[in-house]
Amino acid sequence: MMKRKISDLWRTVFSMCVVCLACLPMRAGGIEVGGGNYSLPGSGLREIVPVGPQNLKIADPAAIGGVSILGVPQIGDIKVLSLDTPGALPTGLMQAPEIQGLLKNDGAGLAAPAPTALDTVKNLDDASAKPGANVEASSNETFDGLKASAGDAGGGAQTPGGTGGGNGGGANNGGGNNNDDGGKLNRLQPRVVMILDTFKGPASDKMVSHIETLLDNGVHVVFVTPRADKGENSADSVLISKLKIRTGNPVVVVSYNGARVAAHSSKAENPKPLIEDQPGFSENTIETFRKITGGVEAKIGFTGMPKEFGMPSSENPLIYGADLPKDKDFDSSGFARVYNAALKAKGLKYKIEVVEEANGRRYFFTQSTALKLNTGRIFKGIFSQFPELRDDLKAEHVLVLADSTKAANFLKTLGSEESVSGKGFYIHGTKGAEDVEAALGAVLGKNAFEKVVVQRNQLRSYTEWLDARAKFGDFKKEGGGGSGGGYHMPASHSRYYRDLGFYRGILMYDIMGRIYHMIRKGQYHEATLEASLDVLTRMWYQPRNMGVRITPEMDAARMSPRWKALQKGYLETSKVWLRNYYHRNFKDFPHNVSENVVGKMINLARDSKNSINIEYQSPYTGRRYVVYVRPARTELDQDDKGNILVAHVYRTGKEPYETEFDDNIEVNLVAHAMLQGYGEKRADGKWYVNDEADPRVKVVFHYNTRDLSRTQTTEQIESHSAEVTATIEKMQSDKEFLDHWEEQEAKNNKASAGAAKKKAAPKKTPTKDKKKKSGN
Repeated sequence: MMKRKISDLWRTVFSMCVVCLACLPMRAGGIEVGGGNYSLPGSGLREIVPVGPQNLKIADPAAIGGVSILGVPQIGDIKVLSLDTPGALPTGLMQAPEIQGLLKNDGAGLAAPAPTALDTVKNLDDASAKPGANVEASSNETFDGLKASAGDAGGGAQTPGGTGGGNGGGANNGGGNNNDDGGKLNRLQPRVVMILDTFKGPASDKMVSHIETLLDNGVHVVFVTPRADKGENSADSVLISKLKIRTGNPVVVVSYNGARVAAHSSKAENPKPLIEDQPGFSENTIETFRKITGGVEAKIGFTGMPKEFGMPSSENPLIYGADLPKDKDFDSSGFARVYNAALKAKGLKYKIEVVEEANGRRYFFTQSTALKLNTGRIFKGIFSQFPELRDDLKAEHVLVLADSTKAANFLKTLGSEESVSGKGFYIHGTKGAEDVEAALGAVLGKNAFEKVVVQRNQLRSYTEWLDARAKFGDFKKEGGGGSGGGYHMPASHSRYYRDLGFYRGILMYDIMGRIYHMIRKGQYHEATLEASLDVLTRMWYQPRNMGVRITPEMDAARMSPRWKALQKGYLETSKVWLRNYYHRNFKDFPHNVSENVVGKMINLARDSKNSINIEYQSPYTGRRYVVYVRPARTELDQDDKGNILVAHVYRTGKEPYETEFDDNIEVNLVAHAMLQGYGEKRADGKWYVNDEADPRVKVVFHYNTRDLSRTQTTEQIESHSAEVTATIEKMQSDKEFLDHWEEQEAKNNKASAGAAKKKAAPKKTPTKDKKKKSGN
């Protein structure tokens, strides 16, 4: 029975192939395809060029086993194909004399093809047909052991948002190969891994092994460094020289902060750049450096022009520097401080760094360009080497390993890179080579990271921070300098405005829970607008007596004169919010409330203090992020299409535009929480509610002037998970935001603690002597 099923599977797979080049008839001079004739290129050429009738349609490179489609104009229904990777054609076609002749004379050193998925199925079918065959053992060895297959070489990857291209453009979802460092079955891997240099010495053998495995699996690796490409302490010395030279999938080396972009595809001492090098320092700029050096010499009291150097050459220096005295008494930090001040005074945006090596050598250097200026150049170089990525690479296909404390400005520019579409790059923070090694190991499934708990309010603040930064530029600290652009956090973020806004949010959340609780109990007279406004006022001025839970620090802050001067306006705004809500949602209160509210209600947040925990997992490193969500009110509604889970959220702050609401990741958080809390995902991969499959989820955010909602299918909700994860990872790596968040939290905690201490301290009454003294 099993044998017949496997045979049926084999026949079905072949019947589904619209075009199977492995089965094409061969003849001298070409390959016949649907009546057309495809000539084979001569020695040194690596293309199959259509010369006959255009009857071949190729929508997906995976359909022909990984032959890549270059981004060139179509000729009828045919595109030009290139053969760049081992196993890029099915086994049958690879064995053709014409193809073998091409590979033999090509000089590219292409290996024999890796078995494809079709080969694997056929082998299993043949093995099971033998007398006495152990079908179960054969199946386990074929599909679980990964002993002979690296997946479909160059085949399309199941990546977020799209399918990978050929030529190694998409990483195989199984990823394994014949060495011990292979990835686990069905382990998702990125299409591009960008490693920003955080090395203090040569890369470890384990890191090199990880990178080699990713390259074998078709993942493109990009090494970005401020170092020179060759020589001592260069990209070559710390990493590149340890890697194999590859022609099909070479490492892209971005050196000199992006001034040079080349591929590690040959043994050439000076490989041809993928794009033209940026020009180095001009002679006028070098002369300015010399004048500054002379001025600094006189100022800090050392003499003698230091010996200059330029890299890659003194004629076109992308890095300029000069040796400094080895004298132990030499003030190197003072030299750098004075030199950089002189550069700034002359309007030059360069900055020198002083290096003191273990052998006693001391020198300063500066670079002709900054990495943040060369984001576009990096991707231009990547697309030059891998043209199949040009049209379909998305930001969510890229994993960036970087130290946000050193590359903050570059990470900001990634999001605005126009050549790459999508919602967001996956950014994983790395402080050094050990972190890079661990991250690459996690991508390959060799190790795991601990879970990270993410505060929902912090994530919401981060999205607001990103919006503000996009509109106004970089954040400036109070009292900080800086020229051009930038913004100061508005006054509304100061302590009292922040605390009053938070206090209002707590009370509105509480009063809405009370209103719906009364409606559920049938006590409509206590849930009228007038009764609710009266309760809200008493809650505002007497929170403790009304059972509102607030911290002792906030209770103490309420006693301050500044709070009392501001609170009346906040209370009136809260009353307006409540009136507007009633006018929109309870037009004829209490008519129809029983069937429209009570009959649909599942839960109120006040019923349970337990939040729904949602896990978002990075698709590449496997790191899990846990977010706790508790919708204010939940319902189960129905229409002719089936069940609808409904979540209600109350918002008293800034109202978004409708387009901003549609892009709000918090909508996905709440929708995901509804599925997780009230649905059931079964073995068939579908979500169920009350034994009915495929519920929809509606999320409603109630603002002051309107209610905004979005209804999504379970597939839509889960498709946005990658976007949420990318935002979380970006936040975790955004040092500027994290520093600001920590600073604000510390300030608010300190201020609140001071207010609480002041309230708790006994009041001092003036003595009689003091009264007499003041009266004299």
